[in-house]
Amino acid sequence: MELIIKDTVTAVLEKLGAKLKHPKPILEAAGFAVANLAKASFGDPSVRAETWAPLSKFTLAQKMAEDTSSSILRRHGQLAKSFRITGIGDDFVRVGTDRPHAHVHQFGMVIRAKSALRGLVFRAGHFGLIKLQSVTIPMRPMLPLIGSRESFSLTPLAVRNVVSAAKAELARILGSST
Repeated sequence: MELIIKDTVTAVLEKLGAKLKHPKPILEAAGFAVANLAKASFGDPSVRAETWAPLSKFTLAQKMAEDTSSSILRRHGQLAKSFRITGIGDDFVRVGTDRPHAHVHQFGMVIRAKSALRGLVFRAGHFGLIKLQSVTIPMRPMLPLIGSRESFSLTPLAVRNVVSAAKAELARILGSST
């Protein structure tokens, strides 16, 4: 008794292989997962890389005087809405924002007066004008990153979301090619 098996698999595998040579859809899904976590961090503390420092009394007074949201990093909501895919290639996806001050809040910063005589002058609600020699803006990471500005990685939650999004996109690609 003999059984003859004809090669019906090679054509399907070649078709699947051709689709997987172009991973942009998978990278895009991963990028959307990270951007969505960054956007969610403004309203959901559980998705943040670390706890955000509370607002200073001066910032709170200024927000009350301006009648704007007392939420942290929410004056007009532009920063929270701005995270998106900013670049995609054959082997990378870049997630970011066009808001120039985002990095200051992501990594924190100390601003020092250029002149001790002049100092830094701010209007702070009922405190009026205040003069300081330096201001420390604490880290309030929006992007789901752990580590420093020079060396960082995704948070465990971000890794899970990226892997899940990539698997779903891969399943969609493979499912549509058979």
